Amino acid sequence: MKRTGLLYLVLSAAIVLLPAGCRTSGTARKSASVSTDTHLETLRGLSEVVNTSELTAKVSFNLSGQKASGQLRMRRDRSVQIGISLLGLVEVARIEFMPDKIVIMDRTSNRYALCHYADLPLRNDLGLDFNVVQALLWNRLFSPGAANETEFLRNVVFSGTDGADGSYVYRERGYDYVFKVNPDRNLIQTSRTDSGRGVSIGYSDFRTVSDGFVFPMTMNLALDDGTISVSASFTLSSVSTAKGSWPDETGVGRRMTKVSLDELLQGLSL
Repeated sequence: MKRTGLLYLVLSAAIVLLPAGCRTSGTARKSASVSTDTHLETLRGLSEVVNTSELTAKVSFNLSGQKASGQLRMRRDRSVQIGISLLGLVEVARIEFMPDKIVIMDRTSNRYALCHYADLPLRNDLGLDFNVVQALLWNRLFSPGAANETEFLRNVVFSGTDGADGSYVYRERGYDYVFKVNPDRNLIQTSRTDSGRGVSIGYSDFRTVSDGFVFPMTMNLALDDGTISVSASFTLSSVSTAKGSWPDETGVGRRMTKVSLDELLQGLSL
């Protein structure tokens, strides 16, 4: 049965549930006009978040034409939380990423699922772990499994210049991610696609939110596994990098029943 419910779209987008076998292809025009030092400076600058360890924001979701609101809370290397509300009132679903696990709650049915990154369908193809998830949402460059800067710089290399807009194109050689960085040195796209299938995240409407830290107010996500396509737009507002007192892990309520991830997704109907 093809599931297109709002919660299914939100949660599927959030945990990047795509099929195996995607590979990035395509060409980029080479450019010799930019020095190696400039590329290294760009890569280093976009792989770390300096002086910013937390970020919170209100989020407006538009998922294949269906709308919802919610909140995003991120704490570097510790937690990523996405809450989803309908009509801007009661939270109906929540997904929490921690370094060692993922907790997904469907509050409408008082059920939750707990899984590990190794359980995700695309774990081996996309190198999905907590570091990859937080890099995608923090608008950072990454290389799955890279233990330090030396490995990162060895894996992510300059591939060419996009002739359409002059953006620099970098390719991650381990899992074949492609990153586009505009002339202002903002990461504007992360993708790994093949013949229309795969994942692509576009970032736009960049604003300075604190201490020179520039962050996109809009993220556009496209997922296609050959059987279902999801287009999702995340628009942020009230973005803050001030440290808060929210817990890394919310914790499930006593009335919530634990089920498998597949059972949780199968039962989503909103």
